[in-house]
Amino acid sequence: MSYKELDKLKKSELRELLETTLQQKARLEDRNWELANELHESLSIIYDEVDLLNEDIDQRDEEIDQLNDNIERLVRERVESELRRKVMYIHESNTIFADSGELHIEADDNKTVVFNCSTLVQDLATINDMVIKEAKKELSNNIQQIKQSTTIS
Repeated sequence: MSYKELDKLKKSELRELLETTLQQKARLEDRNWELANELHESLSIIYDEVDLLNEDIDQRDEEIDQLNDNIERLVRERVESELRRKVMYIHESNTIFADSGELHIEADDNKTVVFNCSTLVQDLATINDMVIKEAKKELSNNIQQIKQSTTIS
């Protein structure tokens, strides 16, 4: 309403208009409070869900870390297993020396075998027996070959 229209109205009509306007204002304020409360409840629910999602993410991150640790352990075990199974053939040694309780035998192609001296001493009798048996077999085979080559000629 414009100012001129308000001026023409009677006081009783103005009071009625004021009262209805105040009632409308009160209803709008009530509705605003209701909407604000609904919004607050909705935000509360959303924050709770976000917290749950963050907990889920943290738990999954821990599971991923555990899986990565397991993968690294399995790869390390596999590599160690492969290294243990690897055979190194040394036809001739170039250098043999001991250092820090270890015996080092170096050969061609930068191959090096390192033994713990204490363990090697414990295994030495067995190693000697095996080496002597193999040497005797080889010597016996060589003698047989020489005999065969002299009887054929």
